[in-house]
Amino acid sequence: MSETYLYNLRMEDKYTKCPTDWELAQAFPESRDMVSTLAYHLRVELKVYDKWIDKEPFNVNFKKIDNRWIRLQKLQKFINFTKPIKGKELIDIEKAKRVSIQDLYDFGKIRHTTGRILTKCPFHVEQHPSFYIFVEQNRFYCYSCNFGGDSISFIQKLHGLNFIDAVKFLNGR
Repeated sequence: MSETYLYNLRMEDKYTKCPTDWELAQAFPESRDMVSTLAYHLRVELKVYDKWIDKEPFNVNFKKIDNRWIRLQKLQKFINFTKPIKGKELIDIEKAKRVSIQDLYDFGKIRHTTGRILTKCPFHVEQHPSFYIFVEQNRFYCYSCNFGGDSISFIQKLHGLNFIDAVKFLNGR
């Protein structure tokens, strides 16, 4: 084989092949926060299947064919390949989710029951309490406006923040 042919073959590979996950991660390190957010939402969506995924015959097939699971693995790989951008702190979603909801807002009069707190909803005006805080799970749900979630979604709705800003707000407390 001639040197010219080998050189042309290397050049063709360099410019026509698809970039690897590692090459993409190196080219777009500023996308790390966005990818972390997407991975978090996919993990929440896939929690529905947790009890079935643990069963042996189901988990192997599920992980091979479910597009969300495959996408989550690729996003996680991207996050592992990138490094946090200098000057930007790494957001810690799990730390933000552990911030107690009852500490985030002055609910006024509350009623404690076993593992739950009942109070008025901060998102709308109501005469009778319909807002439950589930203390052990650190989650909330309002039976009047049908809105619920964790401490991140509470701060998002309360202050009108996006996901990343809400996580940074909670981490800064």
